[in-house]
Amino acid sequence: MQFDKEQLKTQLLTPEQHCQYKFLAHAEGFAYSGRLKYLQQCRSVTVAHAPEYVQHWHHLWNSNDTSPEQNIVLTPGRNFDALPATIDALLADDERAERIADTSFRYWRRWLAPASIDCYWRRLFGEWATVQTWEPKITATMTSYNSFILLGKTEWVPY
Repeated sequence: MQFDKEQLKTQLLTPEQHCQYKFLAHAEGFAYSGRLKYLQQCRSVTVAHAPEYVQHWHHLWNSNDTSPEQNIVLTPGRNFDALPATIDALLADDERAERIADTSFRYWRRWLAPASIDCYWRRLFGEWATVQTWEPKITATMTSYNSFILLGKTEWVPY
């Protein structure tokens, strides 16, 4: 398959441009796809198939069609055979689609915001440390996690 580079430039969307759409599809390929957490930043309905590559926050999804807290739409299987019927149902019930989009956005703001992810990592490392048989040695030349997150680098000249 040949790709026309000029055509790709006009058809590829930035993350911000994705947010202009009411429905966003997420499909995994043969490997992990990290774009789902970015799609869920949009106030859009994310439609996906059941994931093969599970992340630490996927258990927070609510794909129950009858739940007022539904925050994602999962189609059965992995090949989107039910996608036309799924989209038709969402188009027929605009109120439900808007509720899913709003709930998804609130979900992202709570569980996938940078501060939430930092809390997750701190807790993970803390819990991990409780099951280790060795004690790490902290030295003055090590960079703290908080400093790394705030400055984005591991070495800097102190004031």
